[in-house]
Amino acid sequence: WVGCQYGSTLQTLQRITGFINTACEKDRSEGGIDFWMILGDNFYDRSGELSSQFFSMLTAKRSRRSLRPPPAITTIGWEAAP
Repeated sequence: WVGCQYGSTLQTLQRITGFINTACEKDRSEGGIDFWMILGDNFYDRSGELSSQFFSMLTAKRSRRSLRPPPAITTIGWEAAP
């Protein structure tokens, strides 16, 4: 993956997963969300190491909400033959 120079200092992984967990805590009638998406090329994670860490930090309540990830052009380019 492409590392972030300030990721540890700013606690990027903890804050992003914490935000998703918090947003998924409440039902829609209580101001919660229906679904969440990963937009664009957020992970350049060919080994799966970062993705595994990220998704392991999400709570079970998050799984009640749909995740709609788009296919990444770079992933298709790396894994597919012309």
